[in-house]
Amino acid sequence: MRMNTFFITWAVVTVVLLFSGAPMLIAAAVGALAGLLLASLFGGRKAEKAPTGLFYAHGEAPLTATYASNNIALDLPNRRLWLRDTSGQALIVHLDHVAAWEHTWTNTTNTYGTVGRIKNEMTFRLRQLDRPTVRIRFSRHSDMFNGNANHAEAEAWQARLTTLING
Repeated sequence: MRMNTFFITWAVVTVVLLFSGAPMLIAAAVGALAGLLLASLFGGRKAEKAPTGLFYAHGEAPLTATYASNNIALDLPNRRLWLRDTSGQALIVHLDHVAAWEHTWTNTTNTYGTVGRIKNEMTFRLRQLDRPTVRIRFSRHSDMFNGNANHAEAEAWQARLTTLING
């Protein structure tokens, strides 16, 4: 989104200055400065803040989070985990009901060879017959501009769960 804002602003300002008689170099430079300014002020999706407070699920006592992200929260004293799946349904499970989990993502490579890890998801296998699997998505940051931040957040949650359950 920021690149679109930059290029559109640069093009509009440059064309206006060229039609008003400004030299090409000056028009392009002023257009670039205007594009950078507007892109930094208005462009792009801002990262959402991690939620805090109480987390709710139907038929469960509220969970007070020790650690929280958009679709996952952990209550350490009570050893409970709040999950919101990809359909938006929330549930609270005791850590003893978590049998396994798997972090998956998709690698992408841009034209400069930089690898991005996007579509970060974690699938939980639960010891519950009515709900044996739950898949959550890590999407607090834009995959377009900062998918690796979602990957790092998912890796941190994986390490946290490994320490608590297996450690």
